[in-house]
Amino acid sequence: MRELVQELLDNQTSVEVDLRKWVQDKSVPLAERWEVFKMSGLGETGDWCYHGFDAIIGEDYFSYDGEYHCERYQTVCMPEVVERAEEDADCLRDENGEYLTDEDGYYIPTDEEKEKLDVMKEQILSDFIRSFKYDW
Repeated sequence: MRELVQELLDNQTSVEVDLRKWVQDKSVPLAERWEVFKMSGLGETGDWCYHGFDAIIGEDYFSYDGEYHCERYQTVCMPEVVERAEEDADCLRDENGEYLTDEDGYYIPTDEEKEKLDVMKEQILSDFIRSFKYDW
């Protein structure tokens, strides 16, 4: 059993190295890279707080009384952060004020919101960060 577990750990390390390179390859569509990153469960874990996109969403985005509420020592998962930002995004509406949806039934964010979400995703993929522990 020990050998089997060691083989699994060695393979995971190899996959993680390859995945990091692949998700940072901008010749692959962002949507595909993001979905594979989310599915993998792999990525770096950090301490304290993530500041990778302060310029995009503000320095106090992650805080006790910020837009993304964090308790001290809470583990913050970056795919969940993006999911919540997508849920909170301003979305397109029709002439009756009803939200427009895509073929999967999801609301369609405005171009400005989509650009912000894409920059957040690209930054997370660039840093290859899965989560961090909020410790102010």
